[in-house]
Amino acid sequence: MNQQSFAEKNIRLLGDIYPEIAEGLGDFIQTRKNEASSAAYQFIQAEGGAVLCRESDASGGKWVHGPNDPLAQAKEFISANDDNTGDLIIVWQAGLGYAPRLLQQISQNQRVIICESRYELIWEWLCEWDCESIISNEKFYWIIQDEFEDKLMQLANEYPSLFKQGVNIIPGSVLTDEEKEKLEDISGRIQASLKSSNSDDLHNVFMIMSQSLEDIMPSVMRGAGQNGFHALWKKRPLALSRFLSGMDTWRETCGCTPKIALGFYGSFFSHLELESMGRAGISRVVWYYDNPETLFKGDEGEYYDLALTFDPGHLDVMKPVFGSKAKVLAPATTFDEYEVKGDFKYPINPVTYVGATGYRLSIPYMKQNPQLFTKLAQVIRAIIRSHLGMDAKELLNLLIQSTLQFDPQQSAHFKWLVRQIASSEIRKVFLETAMPFGLTIFGDALWRDRNLVGGLTSAFAGTSLHYDTETPELYAASPINLSICHTQLIHAASLRAYDVLACGGFLLTEYRPGIEEQFEIGKDLDVFRTPQELTQKIAFYLENEELRHEIAAHGRATVLANHTYRNRIAQMMELLKDPR
Repeated sequence: MNQQSFAEKNIRLLGDIYPEIAEGLGDFIQTRKNEASSAAYQFIQAEGGAVLCRESDASGGKWVHGPNDPLAQAKEFISANDDNTGDLIIVWQAGLGYAPRLLQQISQNQRVIICESRYELIWEWLCEWDCESIISNEKFYWIIQDEFEDKLMQLANEYPSLFKQGVNIIPGSVLTDEEKEKLEDISGRIQASLKSSNSDDLHNVFMIMSQSLEDIMPSVMRGAGQNGFHALWKKRPLALSRFLSGMDTWRETCGCTPKIALGFYGSFFSHLELESMGRAGISRVVWYYDNPETLFKGDEGEYYDLALTFDPGHLDVMKPVFGSKAKVLAPATTFDEYEVKGDFKYPINPVTYVGATGYRLSIPYMKQNPQLFTKLAQVIRAIIRSHLGMDAKELLNLLIQSTLQFDPQQSAHFKWLVRQIASSEIRKVFLETAMPFGLTIFGDALWRDRNLVGGLTSAFAGTSLHYDTETPELYAASPINLSICHTQLIHAASLRAYDVLACGGFLLTEYRPGIEEQFEIGKDLDVFRTPQELTQKIAFYLENEELRHEIAAHGRATVLANHTYRNRIAQMMELLKDPR
């Protein structure tokens, strides 16, 4: 693997697990590129597998690791501090040279925090070696930032259980006298800060945790508050969730013992933590706002008291895992308190679509095997063009059966890819149908790519919208808002339907059977199944402005009365009471 491949792989891994580090490195790389800076460090492969490192300058440079065997030096340091060694080792100014490899050998029952402030050293190291074993190792936690001491103190204060069994801080580089003083100072500060975790046992706390869906969190918290709860929203980075291993570290994250813990798409708590929460009497709820087939591994059933899906069509996937704990709970609007100001700044055409092309997630596979991807897309496109309007589940089954030649094993990943491509193709068909009436698309930059979306590039407004402020204004102002369903939607209305209606917008949405369970077709919104029906409906409603306004007003009243998170949290509480 060449230097560029190492760098790309390492940065991709960092982006998945440590997005803040990847972002910091990205800023550094851009600065270095602008300044045309040369390499600042020199790496030297020594005997015994050690990697020596020194600064690159004309005089030979100051040693970072070396000139003596750094492995032997570290072993001597650790041996001299055996009495202080605990479950946690902090490598101070690690440099990523010898220290992680050494610690992988000697600390199988311990955890390691790698601290480093020199972005240029980290970047050059990532370009030279495959760091997957370090980045992906759950026993390691990286802190790469200026003044990393502050982050260490934050961890000590927020997660004292990490440090309870003792901590040993070792130098990962040759330290100056000033750096040695800093190390001694932080060691004393960490020891002084350690105290037992005293959680505030607040009553009636509704705790929400999620790695995503930040747009809806304020309205979920508001809905919990309207049901008499003290609502908290807690986040924990993926890297830290992987690193924390104690069964009671949820107490430190929550700051209390909540009555209910709700996670969207799953939880950042470990199974040990979820078991501990159950013993503490916490109702553990997971609400899948996506196809659950791609989100759980199949062993989550025992760790939750209630597992929710927004689409009844997903229950056949959930029931084998969760049994009677699998229930349906429809989504709700995030705009229950938004007041439209009427100041949308972009031009508005008769028909508006807000959304992505749907290609972003499948592009990596397109680049990896372009010929195979092209053939797969052609098969899917032909089926979509000839069978659009078929029942969603039947269409999906037809797509899977018709693409068996590409993956006879029918892996979950392949079926996901088929759904992604199919959803993009369905969008294209319906949006092409709307083009003659005057269409504006707001979304990601891939709408500019003619190879992906063809003539739809001319309908692209050239921008995405701020969802909290600009999107409601557009929904309210647009004569006709289109909603086109992802293939994962089988028997439910889309999330967009609730938000468009809450803002007083008129909605034409692709039909799904579950829509009638939430709305009255023709009174709250209207639907289409085929391109021909969409053409007829657009023409009809553009000629009947008064009827559009009447339907939009009725739809808004329906959503605000029945489809807010105030309603959903109340329904969730009833489902928790009913174990059947």
